[in-house]
Amino acid sequence: MRGLRAGGVLVLALLWGACGGTAAEGGGAPVASTPPPAGTLTQEVHASALNPSWVRASDAQLLYDHVAVDGAGNTYVSFQYTGPASLAGRTLPWNGDASDVHLGVAKFRPGGALVWVRGYGPGTPSTDPSTSFFVHAAALTVTRGGTVFLGGEAQGSGVQVGSRTLGNGFFLLSLGSDGHRRFARSTRPDAGTTFSFLDFAVHRPGGGFYALASFRVLSESRAPRLMLIRYGNDGAARWGNIYEQPEGASAEGARVASDEAGNAYVSGLGTGAVTFGGPSGSGTMTPFVFSTTGQGNHRWTHFVEAPEGSFTDGLVARGGRVVLAVTDVPTGVADLLGLSTGNGDERWRHVLGPSRGGIAVATSTRNEVVTCVSHGDASALGVPRSPSVPDPLVTTSFVARFRRNDGQFGRARNLQVGSGEDIRTEGCAVSDGGSVSVIGLFRGTADFGSGPLTSSTPRAFLLRLTP
Repeated sequence: MRGLRAGGVLVLALLWGACGGTAAEGGGAPVASTPPPAGTLTQEVHASALNPSWVRASDAQLLYDHVAVDGAGNTYVSFQYTGPASLAGRTLPWNGDASDVHLGVAKFRPGGALVWVRGYGPGTPSTDPSTSFFVHAAALTVTRGGTVFLGGEAQGSGVQVGSRTLGNGFFLLSLGSDGHRRFARSTRPDAGTTFSFLDFAVHRPGGGFYALASFRVLSESRAPRLMLIRYGNDGAARWGNIYEQPEGASAEGARVASDEAGNAYVSGLGTGAVTFGGPSGSGTMTPFVFSTTGQGNHRWTHFVEAPEGSFTDGLVARGGRVVLAVTDVPTGVADLLGLSTGNGDERWRHVLGPSRGGIAVATSTRNEVVTCVSHGDASALGVPRSPSVPDPLVTTSFVARFRRNDGQFGRARNLQVGSGEDIRTEGCAVSDGGSVSVIGLFRGTADFGSGPLTSSTPRAFLLRLTP
């Protein structure tokens, strides 16, 4: 890995693939997306219903990791499983070792029918009963046309992809909308370094995707460095930035997003005088968002006003707004924030209420954002939990719609099970038509609108909510 240092940023000249863009990938000055005027969104859009349409409960051996939708409203999920297992009646491939963790990817139509499913396992089974090999998805994103980009990790004996075995560590996998493999390649950082994917986001105008990653030199005692990489549609790196921090400072990445102009947005937590090419931060665990152009040049940095110890989760960018969730750990109260894509200024903030877990944020071409709060209820939004689940220690989750440009609340739905039992969301995605795909886990008896589902152990579900 070779690079040139410039202004505190190590700009990678070579990142596991050929560099150099094409004319289709754009260039020139940064472009900001433009928000619609306030009040242009009809009540029916941001306040449209969240009615259960269908739900798929998985085998006990399967857990969903990530969810995304394409421009036609199809739902894509990545998941981990141990064999033997099945999804929607289809048997999943496995290597014959029940302790080895496999990686799966599947596509569902808007009506819930499974289109295809793919499974990838360790190169060879583990032979020691006390040792398990694993392959899992670290990041997933899907283009409007249905091209899947997935960042995975394999430990033990690599990962078997068709007739090829990719080595241990992180790898890239891309599938077409028909489920056929486009490419599969290992990431190969220099010896003496570690590398891991954190999050992906599609680069809309030029194709390909952004990858947020972490990089560390093993011989150094300092914290891992934050990385932003732009990959082309062929999986080759176009450019990459390593964000070097001064002594005593560190930056931990959380999410990456891209707007319709191709600008990138990165959120995370900073400690000390962190910098990303703009102003420096201060304090301990300060939430940040920074933006770059499609060529990796710094646009702006925003340090979120929040108590020390807060963390960020969920990030989207579209229509002139960057929307993210910030949770104050001491109080457990989460806020949803809308920033300007042009300069990072905060334009609105809405209290989501108490949250003890992760928060996913999704958006589409409609002027709305959807949040899925994994540990909380929508009482702060005026939608209290059911009287049959009064215990605040029982895990409930909720899904809510907001208007993207001004943060106006529209509609929320609590997801609940019986008293003493639990349900939590793990992620969500929203289609251009307003349908929401939610992944999560439940234990006990849950009724998503199509009859009760019961499980004494945590069981994964995929839920579709429609306007």
